[in-house]
Amino acid sequence: MKRWIVILVIMLLTLLLAASPCIFGGCGDQSTQSNATGIEENDQEETDKDVEEAAGDEQGEEEDTSTSTPPVGFGYGTIQGGSGGIMLLKDVTFTQSGDYDRIVIELTTGHDQPPREGVCLYSAQEGALPYSDIEGNPITVAGDYYFEITLDARSADLTLPDAPNVYEGPEAFDVAMEIIKDATFVTAYADHTIILLLGLGERAPFRVEEMSNPSRIVVDFAPS
Repeated sequence: MKRWIVILVIMLLTLLLAASPCIFGGCGDQSTQSNATGIEENDQEETDKDVEEAAGDEQGEEEDTSTSTPPVGFGYGTIQGGSGGIMLLKDVTFTQSGDYDRIVIELTTGHDQPPREGVCLYSAQEGALPYSDIEGNPITVAGDYYFEITLDARSADLTLPDAPNVYEGPEAFDVAMEIIKDATFVTAYADHTIILLLGLGERAPFRVEEMSNPSRIVVDFAPS
């Protein structure tokens, strides 16, 4: 009888030892699963938040871009065009064309030279004031931005005696338009090169067109 009692006590102790982790410390597997679930939920919330913030940033960028989109055919930066052959500057005029401020640069060929299609080589580029010429001399024009037009041209007809000037307009212009506020010629320090500098009241998108009969370069500035 005592032997069965001993066996029974041993069995009870074995069961108690096997169940002791859950009794005193709780079920370890359930705790781990609960913690893992909590971590996954927090990670998912942070991921969703990051996605929402990124979507908001992209939407804001799209809205900013759409408000500053220039009209079709207008842009920023630097434009180069024309073709080879030096031409003569004949006239410079400033006009209003609809909503655009316009400058027209008329070109011609030398004495007894046949008219040509298109215009001479040129470059047009924008920038922020202040402006200095190639030798570092500051050039003052009204506005906060400048627009530089460089022409492969000259103002005098070297094919005639005494090389008379073909261009008889002013060296500086008091424009005072909505966008174009000022304009002046800048010393080019290079043969057969003319630089016309415009002062702009704002950074404005522009387009450049080449025309013939007569040869001219037309630059339009649109309100930004």
